[in-house]
Parts: sequence; C-alpha cells; structure tokens
Amino acid sequence: MIEFSRLRELVGKSTWAYAKNSRVDAVLIVPDEGDPVAAFELDSSYHDRPEIKTRDEMKNAIFGLVGLPFYRLRAESPETMTTDDWYAFLTEEVAPNIDVGKRLRTRSTGTKFIPA
Repeated sequence: MIEFSRLRELVGKSTWAYAKNSRVDAVLIVPDEGDPVAAFELDSSYHDRPEIKTRDEMKNAIFGLVGLPFYRLRAESPETMTTDDWYAFLTEEVAPNIDVGKRLRTRSTGTKFIPA
C-alpha cells in the first residue's frame, strides 16, 4: 500500500522501524483494481496501554502522510465483532466520508504509492 522508500524520508527513525513491520486489520479496495480506498484498525482495551498508544500514534501519522483515510473502530473485544458490526460501521461512519473516486494513484499512470 505504501512506497516505503519515500516514507523513510518523511518520518523519524522509530516511526520508520515501526512502519516496516506494521500491518492493518482491513483495507477497503476498489474491486477489480486493488487500489486502496481506506484502511481500518479494530481497537480494544489493549490499545489503552501506553506503549500501544505510542504505536497507534505512529500508525496514525503514517497514514496521514500517505493520504489514505484511516479509521479506528473500538470494540470491547475483537472476537465480539460480527460481520454486521463491520457492515454498520462501513455504511454509517465510513461511506459518507470517503470519496472512492479520489485515488492515491491511477491504474494507467501509477505503479507505486507515494506519500502525499
């Protein structure tokens, strides 16, 4: 999703080290093309821990630099989230706030993602 060589120039050493090994819980993509539209994290009380909050802040900063909408969904426990919960979140919170026409790249010209 992210062109890491450009990202390295934009973030500090600790954020760079974290970015190389981080992942997201889900990515909304354009069907048949694979272009990302938004990324998602499912947070629980685990994310209230100070060291986890620091990593969450780094991930928020990374997505801010890249320009890809990034959403955090809070749940008591990740195991309790149902498909219906995700669908409700996507339709009520995400869909009204994203422009699927706005892309980080176009299929005809872009071969890599470059942070904004």
